[in-house]
Amino acid sequence: MQREDELRLILDSAPAMIRSARPDGHVDFVNRRWSDYVGLPPEELLGWGWTIAIHPDDVTRWVEEWRAALANGVPFEAEGRVRRADGEYRRFLHRDYPLRDGGGAIVRWYGSSVDIDGLKRTQAQLQESEERFRRMADAIPEVIWFTALHPEKVLYASPSFEHIWGRPVEDLHRNPRLWIESIHPDDRLRIETTFSRWVAGEDPDYQDIEYRIVQPGGTIRWIHERGVLGFDEGGHPALVSGISTDITERKQADDELRRSAAYLAEAQRLSRTGSFGWNVASGELVWSKETFCILGYDAATTPTLNLVFDRVHPDDRSALRDTLDRAARELIDFDLMHRLLMPDGTIKQVHVVARAVGTGPGAAEFVGAIMDITEQKNSEDETRAAKARFEGILAIAEDAIISVDSHERIVLFNQGAEAVFGYSASELIGQSLNSLIPQRLAAKHSKHLAEFTRSRDIARAMGQRTSVVGRRKDGREFPAEASISKLDIGGKLIFTVILRDVTERQQAAEALRASEHLARGQLDALTHMLDALARESDPDRLLEHVLRTIIQQSGAHSVCVWDWNEDGDSLDVRAILAAGDDHLSGDANHPAQRLPGLLKGYPVWSELLRTGLHGLLEDLDTPSPHLCVGCEAEATCSRVFDDADPDPAVSLLKERWRALEVNAILFMPMTMAGKVAGIIGMCCRDKPSFRREDVELTRALAHQAMLAIHLMRLSQQSRQMAVTAERNRMARDIHDTLAQGFTGVIVQLEAAADARAKGLVTESEAHLARAGNLARESLQEARRSVHALRPRRLERNDLCEALRRLMSELTAGTAIVAELTVDGEPRAIPATWEENILRIGQEALTNALRHGHANRIGVRISFSEKALMLRLRDDGRGFDPGRTHDGFGLVGIGERVKEMGGQLSVDSAPAGGTEIAVVLPIANVTTNGV
Repeated sequence: MQREDELRLILDSAPAMIRSARPDGHVDFVNRRWSDYVGLPPEELLGWGWTIAIHPDDVTRWVEEWRAALANGVPFEAEGRVRRADGEYRRFLHRDYPLRDGGGAIVRWYGSSVDIDGLKRTQAQLQESEERFRRMADAIPEVIWFTALHPEKVLYASPSFEHIWGRPVEDLHRNPRLWIESIHPDDRLRIETTFSRWVAGEDPDYQDIEYRIVQPGGTIRWIHERGVLGFDEGGHPALVSGISTDITERKQADDELRRSAAYLAEAQRLSRTGSFGWNVASGELVWSKETFCILGYDAATTPTLNLVFDRVHPDDRSALRDTLDRAARELIDFDLMHRLLMPDGTIKQVHVVARAVGTGPGAAEFVGAIMDITEQKNSEDETRAAKARFEGILAIAEDAIISVDSHERIVLFNQGAEAVFGYSASELIGQSLNSLIPQRLAAKHSKHLAEFTRSRDIARAMGQRTSVVGRRKDGREFPAEASISKLDIGGKLIFTVILRDVTERQQAAEALRASEHLARGQLDALTHMLDALARESDPDRLLEHVLRTIIQQSGAHSVCVWDWNEDGDSLDVRAILAAGDDHLSGDANHPAQRLPGLLKGYPVWSELLRTGLHGLLEDLDTPSPHLCVGCEAEATCSRVFDDADPDPAVSLLKERWRALEVNAILFMPMTMAGKVAGIIGMCCRDKPSFRREDVELTRALAHQAMLAIHLMRLSQQSRQMAVTAERNRMARDIHDTLAQGFTGVIVQLEAAADARAKGLVTESEAHLARAGNLARESLQEARRSVHALRPRRLERNDLCEALRRLMSELTAGTAIVAELTVDGEPRAIPATWEENILRIGQEALTNALRHGHANRIGVRISFSEKALMLRLRDDGRGFDPGRTHDGFGLVGIGERVKEMGGQLSVDSAPAGGTEIAVVLPIANVTTNGV
């Protein structure tokens, strides 16, 4: 019982309103706080009596929700107004929770009621305040924003963000970095740095920040921003807020103002016009920047009238002073020109205009402008001088300058026109322009002039008309270019034509076209020739390709080539190729087999061979054909191959041409080193019309034919040289193998005979065996040399070891002492070099044994970075190097050393032994060669 009383005491002391109820919702207990608050005894609140204290508008909802919680067995929570003892209703938050037994059945409900009226009022006031703030933020054009820093989160951004940034506010909430990402790339780093330093406390404030943003459509807006930094309880930055203002219009206005000021200043500078203001009463002057420049004063100078008069030319000061005094006295505008004398002695011409804006004495002011007209004055002087020069130029101009009126009557005809057309000016002034135009073109010209009159064009330059033709006084026509312009003088149109005779230019253009035709033909022929060279492996067929190209380029029926014979006294047929032939032919029975023999009686032929000019043989179907040498104007012509010629070859040749239906032949000399080395004859069935460029193209092809013949000769010579070189190689290698091998055999046989004479049978047989081995090995080496194979010693050993084995084999079993010394680190050298050095050593050893009868032989091979040296020394009988020797040994050694680009020295004397030294440069040598 005491425990229950203590619990009741605790509940009555609690500040909350506490109650309990049975499972059916019948309240069976309320604490004292309940009773005191509503001003009713506790027993009146039990059961469902508590509902009397609930606001009538809330009681029905409350009871329904309470009964629903009882029925579902779920916690109950509701807000409602409860009447206080003084009759005032206040909002309460009511919560009731069920207590269940072990089986889950509800045995009791416990609940509490908390006064939240103050909280609700505060929330309502806060909501109202926020609503007022939101309405204000929504209404202003600026963007108000709040952003938490940790983590970064946009708490609020006013709707103006969407208008200024051009993006939905939701995008900013989803991506707080959108603010930075929208900043113009040129401003982004600066703003990020400024913001970061401010948030980090490195900068005291974030005020008057200006930057640009880029809207999604690419539009750029200017932003002015101010911010406030909020801190948490620990004094750390936690919240930033600020206001962003769109200042694009202000920026544009500022820029426009600056541009306007700049334009005005630039306009004044360009026009050399300054402005000024003059207060007569105070004497105060205001000058623009250009006024300072015109008068030559520093802009920091205070303007005064004395400064003005200091610059005025002494001869103009009095007139200027009188003008200013009268204008100030009568308040009238003034307009005058005068000169300025600058400190450096130069003179400027100025035009001053001013208007009076004051209304009375003391208020008299003038606003005016000063213009530097020095250039204008100089220009006027220059114009007068230019007019005089123009008249002089008009008189000496080479082009024809002709002016006509609207009726096409000539009013101006300069000296150039007189030279071009052959008329004097007095003959044509007042005459019709048709006098200078071919009659067939007069109507066309008049139509063109009428069209130009109606057009808006003031002038048309030369070349705009496709063709202009003039007619000289003697009736000859000539091509021309012309420009035309029109000038309205007092309502009358004057047309001026500048006409240029382009006869020489057209001739040059024709020559250029001919040159281009020649170049293209040469290029095509050269391309064809190079393609043939690339595909053709047989040099002897190069001439065939050139002749085939000549036939393709010229359309000739056939081509015949003659070149000088070995005696140089006759041009013999080398090759003949006809269109459609598969290969060249060299007809030994050709009637023109020896061309000079047929033509030796004709001086014109000698002229062709002497000058190297081309010759054209025509009218072959007539009794007396003509041969013309050179171009048409300078050609030398003569009759050749007359039917009455007693030489039977002439009649045979003409019969052959008639059978082939050849009507003309172009003879083109082939030259080498400036001399005629042969002739090409192009046989044509149709009478050709060779232009100069065609002849030059044929000459170029003739040069290619001569080159092909020369290449054929070089190829034949090269083959002969290759055969000779191979013969020498085989002779040298056979000498180095058989002859030198036989020397070793002889040495061993002599040693065997000596051993047998001394009764040394075993030693004698050993020497004989060595001799047999040397003979067999020499035979094998000879066979390998025939096939140009690498010596067997070098296949199994390196160079030094091969030399050592060679020395051992040649001197084995004899009293001869042979030593090999190697200096330096052996280097890899080409295989051909190794073979040559081995053969040189073999030859030197053989000579020392066979001819020198040496008892001691020393071989030293030295390697360095730059050279390889082979030195062979013996103590044999020696010889005189200056005498002629029949042997092939030293000759072969010299050839091998020369082949490797080395140096050979031989030092020997009778009874003094022999030393052979070979030096080879190996600094830039690889194993594949130099």
